[in-house]
Amino acid sequence: MTKHRVFIVDGEHVFRRGLRDLLETEPGLMVAGEAASVADALATVQASMPDLILIEIAIEKHSGMDLIKSLRDMGVKCPILVLSTRQERKYAEPALRRGANGYIMKRESGERIVEVAREVIGGRTYVGSPVRATVKRRLIFISDESDAGYREVKDRELEVLELMGRGVSIEEIARKLFLSVKAIESRISRLRKKLNVMKTADLKAMAIEKTRVWDLRGERW
Repeated sequence: MTKHRVFIVDGEHVFRRGLRDLLETEPGLMVAGEAASVADALATVQASMPDLILIEIAIEKHSGMDLIKSLRDMGVKCPILVLSTRQERKYAEPALRRGANGYIMKRESGERIVEVAREVIGGRTYVGSPVRATVKRRLIFISDESDAGYREVKDRELEVLELMGRGVSIEEIARKLFLSVKAIESRISRLRKKLNVMKTADLKAMAIEKTRVWDLRGERW
């Protein structure tokens, strides 16, 4: 059986050893290498020819985030899964923007970590269910981290924007979200103001276009 090669980047020796022991007992997986620092990772990861890289973003104070981008800039194509103590509500979105393919908390069971690792190797994008919908919406509608207009948009407003992008009418949006039509119209009005869009029709057209572009990427969540 061909084994998928996993490279581990984590500053804690005990955790790396435990993760290595876990992965080495799993059929179809093997640890191809490990690094305790960003510099070690950049120097050795490509020679290990990994099929998956596991990264703790808290390594060296937060430089694990920069490591993700550096690996992509170097041409590393394999999936990257963040395995971290840092809360996914705050860090999952920026990690994915830098090139990660998934984000899972270290507190998850070993069985779940292995399951998610296999999913990411298989081409899926993974974020824990409590924040998955929010992260996905922000990736659809916020072009990059410097997009100030969208940064002002609240998660509940993004929910309305996503449904508009799917061609759902205002009345149906109200039913889906268990709100009044007036409440939805109020959210749409705030969206137009924040995004500097004059007409609701223009807002809907923009939402449809961003949703179309996202769908063309063909990401599997």
